[in-house]
Amino acid sequence: MSLPTASAQQVRRYLRDRLRPHRALLITAVVCIFVATSAGLAAPLLVRHAIDDGVRRGDAGVVDDAALAIAFVAVMAAIAARLRVLTMARVSEALLATLRDEAFARTVDLPVADVEGERQGALLSRLTDDVTSLSGALRDAGPSWPGARPCSPCR
Repeated sequence: MSLPTASAQQVRRYLRDRLRPHRALLITAVVCIFVATSAGLAAPLLVRHAIDDGVRRGDAGVVDDAALAIAFVAVMAAIAARLRVLTMARVSEALLATLRDEAFARTVDLPVADVEGERQGALLSRLTDDVTSLSGALRDAGPSWPGARPCSPCR
């Protein structure tokens, strides 16, 4: 007898149910992605404005204003990226804690016949490997999605 596995649909439903309490943090992360992306797209437009309307026309005020706007945009992008990493790390860690608790509870509730029918240590090994793999995925991919590197406390 083999240990039970979930279908892809069951995994998606399970994950959706576990992420529902963290909806506000997920929305915050999406807003941060939007702000950081918009800031990244604004900088080249500001440079173009500085060159076209400032340098070519000899108006130093336009260049100064564009430089200040670029600095502001860069700060906003950095703040949004950091906030996104922190919110995704909080969601990832909370989800991982829930998954560990539920995996342990589910393992304890397995019928003794199923557990005894497996090789000695197979259940523990599989549970440990699954949690370790998921932990790595959540810590590395979750906070950094899409594009930024995870912060050192998130590793």
